Amino acid sequence: MPKPDPRPASPPPLSPPAAPGTYAGLALVALATLLAELTLMRVFSVVLHYHFAMVAVSLALFGMTVGAVIVHLLPERVKAARRSGVLALASLLFGLSLAAATWIVLTTNWLPAGSTSDLGALTSLYLLLAVPFTFSGIAVSLALTGSVRQVNRLYAADLTGAAAGCVIMAVAIRWLGGGGVLVAAGLLAAAGGCCFSWGGRWPLRAIAGLGLASLVVLLALGTSGRWFELRYTKGRPVLPPEFEAWNAFSRIGVWELIPGHPAGFGGSIEDPTIVEQKRLDIDAAAATPLTRFNGDLGTVSWFRKDMTSLGHHLRSGGKVLVIGVGGGRDVLISLACGQKLVVGVELNDLVLRALNQDFGDFTGHLDRRPDVRMVNDEARSYISRSGEQYDVITCSLIDTWAATAAGAFVFTENGLYTLEAWRTFLEHLTDRGVLVVTRWYDPRFPTEVLRLLSLARGTLERYWGVRDATNYVVAVKRDPPPGARLGVGTVLVSRTPFTAQDRRIAEQFCRDNRFDLLVAPGYCPRPDVKLILSDPNVREQYAGMPVDITPPTDDRPFFFHMLKLGTPADVPALDRNMEAMQILNRFISLSIVLTLVFVVLPLGLGAIGKQYHYAGVLPLLGFFAAIGLGFMLVEISQMQRLMIYLGHPLYGVAVVLFSLLLASGLGSLASKSVSGRLGPGKVMAVLVAVLLAFALLVPLVSAWGRAWPTPARLALALATLLPMGFLMGMPFPMGMTTASRNPRAPLAWYWGVNGATSVLASVLAMAFSLYWGVTVTCGLGLLCYLAAATCLVLASRTKQPA
Repeated sequence: MPKPDPRPASPPPLSPPAAPGTYAGLALVALATLLAELTLMRVFSVVLHYHFAMVAVSLALFGMTVGAVIVHLLPERVKAARRSGVLALASLLFGLSLAAATWIVLTTNWLPAGSTSDLGALTSLYLLLAVPFTFSGIAVSLALTGSVRQVNRLYAADLTGAAAGCVIMAVAIRWLGGGGVLVAAGLLAAAGGCCFSWGGRWPLRAIAGLGLASLVVLLALGTSGRWFELRYTKGRPVLPPEFEAWNAFSRIGVWELIPGHPAGFGGSIEDPTIVEQKRLDIDAAAATPLTRFNGDLGTVSWFRKDMTSLGHHLRSGGKVLVIGVGGGRDVLISLACGQKLVVGVELNDLVLRALNQDFGDFTGHLDRRPDVRMVNDEARSYISRSGEQYDVITCSLIDTWAATAAGAFVFTENGLYTLEAWRTFLEHLTDRGVLVVTRWYDPRFPTEVLRLLSLARGTLERYWGVRDATNYVVAVKRDPPPGARLGVGTVLVSRTPFTAQDRRIAEQFCRDNRFDLLVAPGYCPRPDVKLILSDPNVREQYAGMPVDITPPTDDRPFFFHMLKLGTPADVPALDRNMEAMQILNRFISLSIVLTLVFVVLPLGLGAIGKQYHYAGVLPLLGFFAAIGLGFMLVEISQMQRLMIYLGHPLYGVAVVLFSLLLASGLGSLASKSVSGRLGPGKVMAVLVAVLLAFALLVPLVSAWGRAWPTPARLALALATLLPMGFLMGMPFPMGMTTASRNPRAPLAWYWGVNGATSVLASVLAMAFSLYWGVTVTCGLGLLCYLAAATCLVLASRTKQPA
């Protein structure tokens, strides 16, 4: 009779080890997923209206969550015996369906009636593009839940691949355009399928290889044959442009215009001049004219009649800084008015390329003139560190009216229209200098001009102690021309009072060009304007207004969002705000309904008859829901904060996503050893403490590094985000490890709940920031992590079945 083995029996493995190629396959699928998500933001901005860009984030999360639900409902024998086949097939279908959906998106007129928001279009587009992300979710969820003991390494591969997508998108879109990058993302997904099939049988490897080869051919033929080019933008057929180029935050095109009156927004209605211009268009929504110029300033003397030239009439013969060069219009205005030096700062390198290179012969090569200096930089940062003083700083209608990679127009975090920004501008004026800002003027309710005036008064009061700003501001406006809805208003602000002579010049300028004077020294006929500029109880007056025209700050930098909670729908001049908020509300409702139908209901029905052991399920559901909410609230709030610091939504999105995903991947990799030494509860406590310190210190660090060059600001942002991201990568694998102590735990269910709450948080975070500020949104994310810590401690103390 054999003697019993004195050594204790090894516990059975919780799950089989990851097959060869799983890590590479998971990284490639994650890379393709984020690459597709970021590129869709760009494509939506061009194809649809700016409202829809934010859909990309949520539909990616929604599709992946549905994929997790499908994995949860798959029979266990399929997940165990055919894992590599399902992984390879899901990845291949992800790539093929993404290519097909891309072609449909680019060749379909989604807004045939010219509408800016249509629930049917939104829903159909949402469901169409959710299909490829569903296949992505199947692959990612199955890979992560299939080898629980290695979940920290698998999650690290997932996050690292996604981080690489941030970098690749910024480079690839310049070469391939939006449609080409989406097909390339599908190709990478198919390559991931080949990696998943590496350990499978030869038919599986052959099918995966054939799918990959098909996508390679499709990308090559589609790029050369122009299959994946835009056919419609904003409901209109696309006419072939003379020039077209993409980068990570814009698509620009240049079209020929028939010679006629100057295209623009502030010209005198008395001007009979006929000129040659081309239209430079950004995202098929924002246009700026390229004007023929042969070097003779006499040929562009008509620019002296433009409303935005008033600042140059008051302060001529000096040094000018132009924020947003565009097609060179403001540079030509400055030169035509006799300024000695013009410094033009333009963030978009493609715009400068079109102006100075591709169409340089047409525009007169402004960059080669000795009295012009062109700078490719973010204006606020450039001004902060330049150390120069200017007689005029001009900012004319600086917004794209199109979505960036961060969201929508009325949701855009614009760092040029905040108290802190205007302080920087005014500090870099000479003693006689003026800041000249032009916005749209709606005669029904001039909300944008009124908010400019509140910004002027707020900046002067906060930083220079000026309580009555009437003599520090000059403002003029032009009512809409026949057939138009919007006119233009220009506001001039100075640190020192304007003089009676300045008023006489402004009055003569208005008489000559049929403009209207709104404010000047000793002149302020409108009661609402006088209230904003001089009322000592102006904050109480703001509270009683139907719209929000309080001065925006860096914490709540939404200049274009003027709706209050409960603002009546019939307030004039808020059409765009109302429209965008309707989209946000509809989108929240759509997200909730689709999540209930495709996530919650299937999970509930799938649980019927399953032999799950539900010990500790409720705390774990709370944990995965809380970290889904917390991660998105923290991530989006920091995107919004860093957009201001770094100067453009692209930088905010790319830096936050790259650093958080990369650091979270490293944190996931280290989670097993760290939590083994400290315990999950202490790890969560450290994470909450770091998030609290981050929320308190980042505004101070941002103010400290504001004047640094862009590479230095990027490095500072990365150094700030990496420690936080490292710790944020630990909760998910720790939760999965805790859950796996129950051999019959619904692991994919937890993944699905985490995704569902992320979908909702991606929308709610924007609403929170709009109404209560970025700091509040970040604080809510911190509270979610605090709740997650509590739930994890409760789950770890729950006795699990043997």
